[in-house]
Amino acid sequence: MQTSTSGISSLLEVKQLVSAFIGAALALVGQWLIRKAAKAWTAKRLSLAFWEELNAVTFYGPPQYAPNFGGFSSQTFDTLFRELAESLPETLARDVMRYHWRMKFLEETRTAGGTPHQQFWNEAKELHESLVARFDHHKRRRVPTLMFWPWETCQKRLITGSSATRAA
Repeated sequence: MQTSTSGISSLLEVKQLVSAFIGAALALVGQWLIRKAAKAWTAKRLSLAFWEELNAVTFYGPPQYAPNFGGFSSQTFDTLFRELAESLPETLARDVMRYHWRMKFLEETRTAGGTPHQQFWNEAKELHESLVARFDHHKRRRVPTLMFWPWETCQKRLITGSSATRAA
């Protein structure tokens, strides 16, 4: 009699153990989905913020003037760097960083009274034009799509087209 009772008790323990594992797995999947959704929403909002930031910048210069620009601010980049690195596709984040560093260098050169190097200015302008189009595309994507296909889906020429992207 005692052996049959212990057999039933061990059977119940196995069922409880399996239930616990299934519950834990479902909880982990739920947490994963929530993190993916949060990351996708952040990527969508960042795309809009950077699109707005980039639209405030104007490049002007050759042939009428020396290379110059206006409207650049590094505040959005500086304050949202962590979110940028964690949420945006690597190709987009990398090119935003390259653009930002070029623009900061150009700004420092201009502040010091110097004239920006023409090729460096051209590369920053190319990156700017490419990033505006890429962020415009990325901000229009739906959250479920960004959750499961977070990489860039815009035209390949926008991602690999600029000489600044290829050179760096």
